[in-house]
Amino acid sequence: MKQHKFTSIGTLTIALSLLLTACGGDTPAPASAAGAENTPAVSDEKSTSDGLSPEMEAIVKTVNAETAESAGVCGADLVWYYKDSVLVISGEGEMTHYELSDRPWEDIDDEIGLIYISEGVTSIGKGAFRRCSNLSRVVLPNTIIEEIGSSAFSECEQLAELTVPASVKRVGHHGLSGESILFQGDAPEPIKLDFDNMDIIATYPATVTYCGEGFEPFIEYYREDAPELTWVKG
Repeated sequence: MKQHKFTSIGTLTIALSLLLTACGGDTPAPASAAGAENTPAVSDEKSTSDGLSPEMEAIVKTVNAETAESAGVCGADLVWYYKDSVLVISGEGEMTHYELSDRPWEDIDDEIGLIYISEGVTSIGKGAFRRCSNLSRVVLPNTIIEEIGSSAFSECEQLAELTVPASVKRVGHHGLSGESILFQGDAPEPIKLDFDNMDIIATYPATVTYCGEGFEPFIEYYREDAPELTWVKG
């Protein structure tokens, strides 16, 4: 397996602080205004159920059809909105699979810092967020998403951590990325492709924490192929 290593430019806290600076103030701004001078302070309040602070939750809620700088569709019943480094995907059902050159957010992929996937989305499409070079945070729904396609998050060089919800049953080749990867449920089934389907992690060194069962085949595979991966039973 060809290795892909990266070095994070800072901790996740720093990355989120930079993202807050880019996102603007507490009130929705016109699509053409960044509003950086009204950046909310980071709070020590308890995070919401999806892991976002109250301030970040409020920012995500301002990204919609009325405020978006860019928008479009990414599935039969899915839409996406982008504003001030935040990409929000909402609706119901599966996401479209993409090649590197046909993603609808291709022109802004190096500006995306936070991806928020709403409840109702059941899959992350093949190649969907590949090479989002400044992506530092991904929030996935924790109850319904079942599949993460191949190369979905590969080459996201600033992604410090990725939490794989327990609902995820299938992951494609190089579908996962991050310095820290947390599996909340049992081991997913690799999506079978023409090449080695066990190779679901795109970046290392990395720490992989798992809470469920069935990870022994992955651990054995990566012991020889990628000893830089550290596996921790959570």
